[in-house]
Amino acid sequence: MLTGLRTNIPFFREIQADAAFREGRLSTSFLEHFFKRREKTEATPEAEAAAALVLAMESRSTNVPVRENSTWLSAGRQDLLR
Repeated sequence: MLTGLRTNIPFFREIQADAAFREGRLSTSFLEHFFKRREKTEATPEAEAAAALVLAMESRSTNVPVRENSTWLSAGRQDLLR
């Protein structure tokens, strides 16, 4: 599978377009407030299907063996069961 170069440029463009950023209202909690202000959109069934397909294709192309006796894996499963 061929994919393009992944970058965070769209994210930085979104920050640059934010009114608070442009006005210089910055603090150590800027990103926390930025994420709260971001427009939330509902995923369409088509987008969900496309995301599932991409995830399936990515997981097939990753040949990382899973260690069944992994402490991290066991801890993750326990967290999911809580």
